[in-house]
Amino acid sequence: MQGSTFPKVKLFKIQNNFQNKIVFLLHDEKKPMKVTFLFLTCLLTTTPFTLCQFLKGDRYISWGINQGFTTYQGDLSPKNQYFHRSTAGMNLGMEISKKIGDLSHIRGNLNWCRIRGSHEAKKLTFRNDIFEFSTIFQLDFFHLGGHYSLRPFVNPYFFGGIGLIYHNPKGFLPQEFGNVWIPLQPLGTEGQGILSPKYSLFQPVIPFGAGINFKLHSKIEIGIEVGLRPTFTDYLDDVGGKYVDNQLFGNNQLAQKMANPTQAPAGTNRYTNDVKDSYLISQFFLRYILSKNLNPYQLPRIYAINQPIESIVISERFTHRENRYKVTPMRSINSEYDEMCPTFHRNGILFISDRPVHNGRSLRGNGRLYNLFYSPSTYYKREEITKPVYLDDLQHKNKHFFSPNSSVQAPNVIFTMYHDRNNTNRIPTQKIYFAEPSGEYLWSKVVSFPYNSECYSITHPSLSEDGTILYFVSDMSGGLGGTDIYISRFIDGQWTLPQNIGQPVNTPGNELFPFIHQDGTLYFASDGHAGMGGLDIFEAIPDKEIGRFVRVENVGSPINSPYDDFGLVLDEVKRLGYFTSDRPDFSSDNHLHGKNDIYELKVEKLSPSRLLTDNSDSLLSIQQLHLIGKVINKSSGNPVPRAVVKIRNLINDEIQSLRSNEEGIFSANLFSDGLYEIGCSAIGFEFFTPITLNTLGKTDSIINLHLYIEPAKYKFTIRGQIKDEIQDTPLPDVLITVLDLEKEKQYQLRSNAKGEYTIELENEKNYTIHISEKGYAEKFFHISTYNKKSSQTIILNMTLKPLQ
Repeated sequence: MQGSTFPKVKLFKIQNNFQNKIVFLLHDEKKPMKVTFLFLTCLLTTTPFTLCQFLKGDRYISWGINQGFTTYQGDLSPKNQYFHRSTAGMNLGMEISKKIGDLSHIRGNLNWCRIRGSHEAKKLTFRNDIFEFSTIFQLDFFHLGGHYSLRPFVNPYFFGGIGLIYHNPKGFLPQEFGNVWIPLQPLGTEGQGILSPKYSLFQPVIPFGAGINFKLHSKIEIGIEVGLRPTFTDYLDDVGGKYVDNQLFGNNQLAQKMANPTQAPAGTNRYTNDVKDSYLISQFFLRYILSKNLNPYQLPRIYAINQPIESIVISERFTHRENRYKVTPMRSINSEYDEMCPTFHRNGILFISDRPVHNGRSLRGNGRLYNLFYSPSTYYKREEITKPVYLDDLQHKNKHFFSPNSSVQAPNVIFTMYHDRNNTNRIPTQKIYFAEPSGEYLWSKVVSFPYNSECYSITHPSLSEDGTILYFVSDMSGGLGGTDIYISRFIDGQWTLPQNIGQPVNTPGNELFPFIHQDGTLYFASDGHAGMGGLDIFEAIPDKEIGRFVRVENVGSPINSPYDDFGLVLDEVKRLGYFTSDRPDFSSDNHLHGKNDIYELKVEKLSPSRLLTDNSDSLLSIQQLHLIGKVINKSSGNPVPRAVVKIRNLINDEIQSLRSNEEGIFSANLFSDGLYEIGCSAIGFEFFTPITLNTLGKTDSIINLHLYIEPAKYKFTIRGQIKDEIQDTPLPDVLITVLDLEKEKQYQLRSNAKGEYTIELENEKNYTIHISEKGYAEKFFHISTYNKKSSQTIILNMTLKPLQ
């Protein structure tokens, strides 16, 4: 018995044959314990890491330790009381966790815990050391912000899973046997091994519960967790069932003593609780994140999230080049449905459409269900009316697609998608995914962009030629307007924190559908820059020495039109391109206005320097001016908020549409070679005759301008009847005095024979009305007609109280 936890001399003071039998049982008990530790250790060290191989991506791994207390519910516990000190014991544990989604983790847990209980009257006492290995799925309340350092400071969660425990209930030996704890299962105190098979020391367990994390550091968090462990056994305490006949134990006096300490009659209940045993773990934990990914703020060239790049010089011109390009609709691809977002792919075009497919559907209301299609160039170059190939990928069913990757002949695909939602009150967020080809028209290894979020959209991706810079569109907070263009760089094997590229590209409007060409020029659509109407396509010209975009040019007609034009992609030499427009195709009999179609762009006239714009060096040197205006109520002198201001360049028909803020102020960028027409409109005000502003020769960089608009002339009428308050009879010829407080003028009128009166008032005024009649008390009341948006008639009946 060397190495046994039970002292041989103290433990056994009985005859040799019984001692040898017990020694054998106790010594043999060590074998399954060793196997158990080996088994659990293998599971702990292999299962989570094996699982992580199937969950690669920018998801961190964490390791943690925990300590707390455990209570149980069984035969020797107060009924329905988990938190009771008589059954409480210590617990220790450790875990390894892998984050597998924005809101989810999978954990491998190893816990040791001790439960105990006793019944003084029946002299029943037990304790049980439980070794638990479990695999747990954890669902957080709040999502990860793309990098472990951006996780929320407080995050509650639920968890559930499955586990395996090794347990070995022990009873306390009486004084004559040494006052030590001895395993009960080998003794068969409830008749196990004699009347029934012995119970297994390995049992399944179902852990579930809740907890809360608190972030102390970018890599450290603490928390509290409470979890219940229901089991499928009633032998955690081994004190249930009925008393058995002592004769079944033969000469085994120890088994007789432990089975029936009070010598109760055989067949009576040892205890009456028939519920399966369970235990509750309440613990504090400490977790450390093992990820080697650097904090995005520590990477080179990385700025804080949404920090715009400093603007250099904006030289924004809009010119028509009608003879430069030839634009034709792609009738071999277009249909009566939407076709959008073309991109080069495998000597053809990859695009999206909401046209019906054999196992797809169209979604009306909150949006449409778009699917990916492919059209080989051999078809559309011959202008054959063919059916494009529907890319039927099983893992993408019932999801919305937007803007495939805008890279020229990219071997991989970058696309945007979001799940179809039935809740029409919520607009689903869009997310970027990367995929690799796995066959003809199929992609696999779909990986989510690490900064996707449920709180904002990330969409319209375009990858630089070397694959290290991703341009995309987002409406995340902190931008310059509705949607802005952002970049993320691939450095040291990870994507950096999104960076707003700022001015001159982004505006307070919407910038969408970026495409980065091989020469570094960025093409995008915008309704915030001066254009021809709707979305226009613009070209952002970079300064390669400083690595920033310094000028934005409108590519002009015929690419742009008064309708929405967007999603331009160009080949390597910029002689061929495709874009989307909802302009009417009057040459097509089945074209429905308002549908998006794909158009082909071919350069008709080449320039030695640039194919889509004039040489940047040959542009006239002009000065940018900043207009600061204010819309004012001409009658009251008060500012007019939310007024619409339209600025039209009479030289090239550029139109800027603005709104004044709550102080009536608006601002716009103008140039020193323009002739501008400025108009204004607001609800409740008269038509404003546009004014002309000539900036030719202006030298001051800031122009101040006030726009005075007249309130609309509304008519306000008060009608009513004046009566005696006591007798309820009409009072004729009552004097009514109306005082205009603005002009300090007054006029008088009298009620007619029936006591009736009518008062006409002007809008945007304050009035005091005085009612007086001999023998009656006077009355005063005030009326304001400010901020009235339409003519009104008010019925106001009054009574006068007779004087005593």
